[in-house]
Amino acid sequence: MKDLLLRNIFIVSILIIILGVTCSAPINLSSGNAGAEETTIAMDIQSTILAQQQTQNAQQSNPPNNEEQSQPAQQDSQMIPEQPSAPQEPPQVPPQMPPTYTPNPTYTPQPILGPTVPPLPTIAPLPTQPTGPSMDERIRSAKILVYDDSYGSIDSFGRGMTSRIDDALNGMGLTGGNVTNVHDAMGNFMSQLNSGTEWDLIIVGAENRRGIQGEFWDTIGHHINNNVAVIAEMWTLDSIANGRIAPVLVGCGIGYATDWTRKQNANLNDYLIYILEPSNPVFTTPNTIGMLIPTSDYAWYGDVGDRVKLTGGDAVLLAGSLPKEHSTYGLISSCHGGRVIFQTFDTHDYKYKDVIPLWQNYIHNTLTNHFTVTP
Repeated sequence: MKDLLLRNIFIVSILIIILGVTCSAPINLSSGNAGAEETTIAMDIQSTILAQQQTQNAQQSNPPNNEEQSQPAQQDSQMIPEQPSAPQEPPQVPPQMPPTYTPNPTYTPQPILGPTVPPLPTIAPLPTQPTGPSMDERIRSAKILVYDDSYGSIDSFGRGMTSRIDDALNGMGLTGGNVTNVHDAMGNFMSQLNSGTEWDLIIVGAENRRGIQGEFWDTIGHHINNNVAVIAEMWTLDSIANGRIAPVLVGCGIGYATDWTRKQNANLNDYLIYILEPSNPVFTTPNTIGMLIPTSDYAWYGDVGDRVKLTGGDAVLLAGSLPKEHSTYGLISSCHGGRVIFQTFDTHDYKYKDVIPLWQNYIHNTLTNHFTVTP
């Protein structure tokens, strides 16, 4: 504001000087243009003042920056108004163009992809296994060799005995061409053992105590080693245990322990046979077997059996003359994965209704274990 005031005072002072000079100059009365020139000068001065005011008003409405304000002041200080100038229009301010707006790039969401899971490999179906005969069918068609010297024999009281082994086989429907029963013919028995027949089960019913011994056990042992099932009712071990049966007993894992005798009219409760392994299939399948009770109409007295002990292998004492005694005093034992069973007491000394189902269980389980390891 101070610069503006000084500038206006400067302009007014110049105008006063000009007027003074003009007034003091001689008037040429003869010239008709004197008044017109004065009028023209006055109008020029008035236009100059008016232009200055317009410029001031424009500057007030659009104040210039410091550099613009300093430049006019310097120009005004150098101006010598020798001639009045025409009114000047205010400077034209070029229109300000708005800045060019560059739009932000449009965001396109990308789909979220999970981990790529490789396709499962194609597994070829397993070849269909041919369906073979059931276990019951294999048992019914098993090749069985039977030696049973109770057939036609006489007991301690002179009574003839019947074959309970035959009764057990007949009750199971195991008769006909698949069962070869030589009864008490030891020669025929040896011939069949050496015949080359692939037997599934060999039954030795040496109840009459004449005994199968010597070379018979060499051959029977050979069949056992070839996975043939064997059931042996043998109660003369006290006299042959150290003979050629010994390798068979060692292979089974049992040995002779003590002899078992009975006097005539003895207390039958002393001859109970206790089941030591009641959950074993020999006592559950296909028949349920409990304690074996001797019959009052027993067949033998004197030497009535042998008790065995465990010596190794996989032998198990299934039943014995003492309860809860699992290592000795055994009367029924099994070995070779249940394919071989030794019974070391007389079948005819116990109740028929108990021993027939027991023999059927012997036959069923030894054959089952045989077929399990035999194609």
